[in-house]
Amino acid sequence: MTNLDTPGARLKALRTDRGMTGLALAQALDVTKSTISYWEAGRTELPWAICLALEAIYGVSARWLTHGEDPMWLAAPRGSQALSGELIRIPFLSRDLGFTRTGQVVAPHPDSPTISVPAALLAEILGERTPNAEAIFLWRADDSEMAPHIPSGAWVLLDVSPDACNPIKDHGIYLLRLSPDQVPILRRLARDPLSGDLLVACDATGRVPLRLDHRAKKTGRVVLARACWVGSTLP
Repeated sequence: MTNLDTPGARLKALRTDRGMTGLALAQALDVTKSTISYWEAGRTELPWAICLALEAIYGVSARWLTHGEDPMWLAAPRGSQALSGELIRIPFLSRDLGFTRTGQVVAPHPDSPTISVPAALLAEILGERTPNAEAIFLWRADDSEMAPHIPSGAWVLLDVSPDACNPIKDHGIYLLRLSPDQVPILRRLARDPLSGDLLVACDATGRVPLRLDHRAKKTGRVVLARACWVGSTLP
C-alpha cells in the first residue's frame, strides 16, 4: 500500500487517482511542474491555500491533505457547479515593500509568486462582498501579538479595496501602520462610539489597547487592509 504519511504523498495520491500528470496538475493550479514535484517530495510545504483550492476543484478534503484525517473525499465538491474553471491569481505582498508611505499598495512584480484560487471559493471567503481580484493579496504574519488566532508565520488574505476599511468593523482584524517608516502590523480595531477614537488591540494577554485620538494629527498612521481569511500550512 502506498505510504500516505505526508502531505506530499497524499497530494501525489490525489494526482494519480485523478489520472493527472504533474504538468496537468501544475497547469490547473497555475504553478510550475517543479513546484508540484517539490510539494510531493516534501522539499517544500504544501500551502493551505492550495489545499483549499484542491478541495474546491476536486472534492478532496483539505484536512485530509494536510493531516491525513478521513474522509479523503467530500460528499460533494464544494462549489463545483459554479466554478466554471475560473481561477483568480492572488499575489504575495512584500512585508517591507508592499505599501507606499501614503498607504497605497505596491503591485508585486509580474513574475512574483502567486496562488490561484477558484473564484467561487474566494467569493465564499469574502462573504457578501463581490471579490475584486486586483484588491486581494496574501500577507505573511510575522509577530506573535495576535496569537493564537494569527500565529507568526500564518497566511492572511487581505482586501485592500477602499470599502474594506471604511467603515471599520468593530473587533475586525486589519493591517495598519502607525507611522510611515513602520512595518505594517495586524491588529484588532474598534471605534469608540463616544469619542470616535480608534482602539488598536492585540490578542496577546496582558496588553492594553492603544487609543488613537481622532482629533490628533495622524503623523502617517493609516489602515491599509482588512483581513478576511487566516490560514496556516499546518493548521
